[in-house]
Amino acid sequence: MSTIEARLLALEKQNRRYKKIFFGMGAIAVGFGFMAFTNNPVPEKLQAKNFELVDNSNKVLASMTPYNGSGRITTFNAQGQKQLDFRPSDQGGGALAGV
Repeated sequence: MSTIEARLLALEKQNRRYKKIFFGMGAIAVGFGFMAFTNNPVPEKLQAKNFELVDNSNKVLASMTPYNGSGRITTFNAQGQKQLDFRPSDQGGGALAGV
């Protein structure tokens, strides 16, 4: 076998290796593409000790917090001051306080 034939066989072998690598990476990219567009289900229930609704500048607009063994919902205006406060009363009912 001449040196030209040996070099040509080596190049063909290298070409086959690069084709396998290229198609393998393409298959992986397609797999990641399909995984990126899968539909994530919405959870049935969210639980936390505190919830806060904030705007784009991280100002709190509403909060849900525990209060004396019950729940409390407070809303805030754009300046961060309390607007409404829904909380349990001392008599076991509920109270709405406008601030």
